[in-house]
Amino acid sequence: MKTSNIRSSFLQFFKDKGHEIVAPSSLVPENDDSLLFTNSGMVQFKNIFIGKEQRGYSRASTCQKSVRAGGKHNDLDQVGHTARHHTFFEMLGNFSFGDYFKESAILYAWECLTKVFEISKDRLCVTVYHDDEEAVRLWKSIAGFSDDRIIRISTSDNFWSMGDTGPCGPCTEIFYDHGEHISGGKPGETDADGDRFVELWNLVFMQFEQVSKDKRVSLPKPSIDTGMGIERIAAVLQGVHDNFDIDIFSSLIARLFEISGKDRLDIYKVPSRIVVDHLRSAAFLIADGVFPSNEGRGYVLRRIMRRAIKNARSMTDDRQLFQKLMPTLVDNMGGFYKELVQAQPLIGSIFSQEYDSFCKVFENGMPVLQRIISDLLPGQALSGADAFRLYDTYGMPIDVINDELSYRGILLDERSFNELMDDQRRRSREGALMCASVSPECQAYASLSQRIPATVFTGYNEIGGAAAIKAIIVGGEEKNEVISGQSAAIVVDATPFYAESGGQASDKGYMKSRSGASFASIYEVIKVNGLFIHKVIVSDGAFRMGDSVDLNIDAARRKKIMANHSATHLMQAALRSVLGEHVMQKGSYVSDDRIRFDFSHGIQMTAEEIAHVERIVNDSIRQNTSVVTEVMSYSDASDSGAMALFGEKYGDVVRVVSIGMCENFVTPFSMELCGGTHVKRTGEIGVFKITGESSCMSGVRRIDAITGEAAFKLFQDIYSKVRTIASVAKISMSEIDSLPQKLEALIDENKILRKEAIRMGASDCALSSVVSESIGSAQFWHSSLSNHEVKSLKSVVDNMKRKIGSGVVMVSNIEAQDASDGSVDAKHKVTVIVGVTDDLVDRLSAVKLLSSAIGKVGGEKCGGRDDIAQGGGHNHFGIEALISSVRESIKSSF
Repeated sequence: MKTSNIRSSFLQFFKDKGHEIVAPSSLVPENDDSLLFTNSGMVQFKNIFIGKEQRGYSRASTCQKSVRAGGKHNDLDQVGHTARHHTFFEMLGNFSFGDYFKESAILYAWECLTKVFEISKDRLCVTVYHDDEEAVRLWKSIAGFSDDRIIRISTSDNFWSMGDTGPCGPCTEIFYDHGEHISGGKPGETDADGDRFVELWNLVFMQFEQVSKDKRVSLPKPSIDTGMGIERIAAVLQGVHDNFDIDIFSSLIARLFEISGKDRLDIYKVPSRIVVDHLRSAAFLIADGVFPSNEGRGYVLRRIMRRAIKNARSMTDDRQLFQKLMPTLVDNMGGFYKELVQAQPLIGSIFSQEYDSFCKVFENGMPVLQRIISDLLPGQALSGADAFRLYDTYGMPIDVINDELSYRGILLDERSFNELMDDQRRRSREGALMCASVSPECQAYASLSQRIPATVFTGYNEIGGAAAIKAIIVGGEEKNEVISGQSAAIVVDATPFYAESGGQASDKGYMKSRSGASFASIYEVIKVNGLFIHKVIVSDGAFRMGDSVDLNIDAARRKKIMANHSATHLMQAALRSVLGEHVMQKGSYVSDDRIRFDFSHGIQMTAEEIAHVERIVNDSIRQNTSVVTEVMSYSDASDSGAMALFGEKYGDVVRVVSIGMCENFVTPFSMELCGGTHVKRTGEIGVFKITGESSCMSGVRRIDAITGEAAFKLFQDIYSKVRTIASVAKISMSEIDSLPQKLEALIDENKILRKEAIRMGASDCALSSVVSESIGSAQFWHSSLSNHEVKSLKSVVDNMKRKIGSGVVMVSNIEAQDASDGSVDAKHKVTVIVGVTDDLVDRLSAVKLLSSAIGKVGGEKCGGRDDIAQGGGHNHFGIEALISSVRESIKSSF
């Protein structure tokens, strides 16, 4: 049974049992800082299990993509050396949220294994938590197991918990016996780590809540969480005991050996497994918006990719290896994971970039590492100081250093290395603290936020309003008043001014007293712990604590910001439509005059892709649909499909902004969690234009764009310039489509004229300085030039041959080249061309004439034909000797 069939059969079985088939979640857990990556099927249901979320179903089944390569759950170093460890794997699972419990869970698992997958029950045994008598009884009644097939385990291996507190409970694990020919013992035995008995399925009975270290209570609604690795069940159903022999891996490994041209020798067993395993992990992580970097998830991805590249280099130097492997991976897994298909070009591009980057590090650092460890014997250790120098000076990742050491049986003094790393981090922190002392203003803001209620924001619906002054900060100190000519930071109880946040610039405007005698310009608003801090310059009168004031924002500026912000949402949706769902916002800035948007994408956008995005956004603008804003619970927003910004913290209640409509006119084109201000209808944006696309950092691109009046002005300016260019090119606007061809023709013509001018100039110089001699019945003309284009010299020689009639011509050119050691003379480049007229080629050969003399200028050889030859050197002092040598060769032929 192929892996794809196993996946579909499992899900269909549980669908028939009334389970909701839930799509796999991203490998990047949403709003869960406790995990680096999604590492099991229960992660996306975590809030349901702990009671923070409810959904419209009480039982579910998934095939969840998972990664265990960083943080607390890290199998990276074991990959390739064992039959079962992977950095990426698929977890089949079924879940009950207060619905069925132990009996149904065990029954479903037994039916699925023995009836759907037709595994012999004689090959199966189970473990249970040592005091879970109910599980023992159920296994005996459902599976007919005797006591020797039910193994009691008293350790945490068979008791699961979410953490120090929270849901927990016993579990039962189902094991498969691969047979006596495989080494290893039963669970609980001393040799249990062997490959004979392999855990297939873990059923967690979530029936308690750990309230404290010493207190555990029963849950009112016990739940079920199960997980079965698809790679392990595939090995069973495909008749192998090694996961790397199943269809997904075997096809990738076969393709790898085909590309490398290597025979399947034992020395390539581990490297080939690491390459294909890490390719899967990296591909799926990139497809989910993770990109190589030097921290967090990006660092783990970079480590996975570099480990794959290092092992690939031991088999082949083909830099396109991973791009060539991708079609096989997509063929195997793209049917279920559509994101892999969409991201295939991006994955290949990022692998190419990382390959080139790593090779530079590897090629610079590896010779140094090998030199250092050449005198070390197995069992000895590389010093922490040497390892730190390789890391800090040559950029060698410590895991790459460790890999190289492990191959040679050499250890690493990790303690001293870590001490040096800690010292570096400490110095970095101390330097940062010295450069970033807290300003008096910030201290004052923090103090105020502890004493004053949060500011009420009224700006979603109002552009002005009354307020009372709650605090005045002048020069970092709290004051009772601020007078004309002073700058201050003022806090009020309610404001229509948007404070800069979420990438949106703050509003500007003014504040005035109720009497109109006092006036202040508001040039910036920031938010500190819920307080809106209005930075002002007072131009008239004075403002005092407790004053009632009127606040008014610059409405025209606000409209431009709203248009740009709404356009940013449409642009992100369009980018995901054109480039793929790996596109995620990585940063933005929205003001009244421009949009800057950073997004996850590894390669430069093509002109066609940019035009496509522009067209989609402008189509949405012309639809003039309503922009709908709703306030709802975070769980409802998540269920509705609203996009959240990775890494952003959201409360229980969120604001969802829906903009534009898809082709079905039912689904919003863009739906995001957002606290910013937006237009009421898309038509208010006017028009959208991308003005730039560039690289921001590795794996992140940046788009600059404008809307409305700014975009219209740009179109006018461009049109005016095109009219001017067309006029110069003598083309009417009705013929403007032919302008590019006309310009190309003019440029080509200019190049030809320039070359001819250079050639004629060189020819004139050569003829003006030519020395003519008669040797026998032949003429010998030679001329020495300096700093002329080498590519023009051949035409100079041809011109001289036409003028001489019969004979030999020679042109030498000296080109000055600066030397790093300051010896300019030693770095002069000499080029020499010799030509023989057609009537003399039977007697004289240009190649032979020049070959016999080129050594005089430090050259070794020359090339060409009997009628023309070229050579060169770096000794310009030998030109006279070269001329003499050619002269003597001509004489000897007459």
